[in-house]
Amino acid sequence: MEKDPVAFRTLTPEEIDTIPPHTLQKIQIEMKNHLNLYQSTIDSTRRKLQDTLRILQDTQAQNQALEKKIQACELEKHIVHVENSVLRGQVESLQKEADFVKKRIKKNTEHESINKEYEEKKKKSQKYSKKPSSPQHPTRD
Repeated sequence: MEKDPVAFRTLTPEEIDTIPPHTLQKIQIEMKNHLNLYQSTIDSTRRKLQDTLRILQDTQAQNQALEKKIQACELEKHIVHVENSVLRGQVESLQKEADFVKKRIKKNTEHESINKEYEEKKKKSQKYSKKPSSPQHPTRD
């Protein structure tokens, strides 16, 4: 019995008539079985391809979402870097200002202590002076 459908197609009508009917039926059944197998294989392959395509599309969507998140994180990282640079500049400026104020306070404190000492010496000298009513020297302000 011939199982190749191509060979069966090449038979002439006279040759087909010489084949017993039950053999022809077996050949037809075999051809239908092959056709069904072929069709089910095609359907199965098509479903697998569609599933794979759906998975691929889902993966691409996830990749795009992750790419957007990465870009947002990169942008946020850049913004934080710029903000930190600005804050560093402000800290340096405030530190310089604080140093200046400390120097001014120190100078003022020194001047106050000098003035205080001067006033104390002036009071002592007035206390020990014999003429409290007469002015000694004009004072500096």
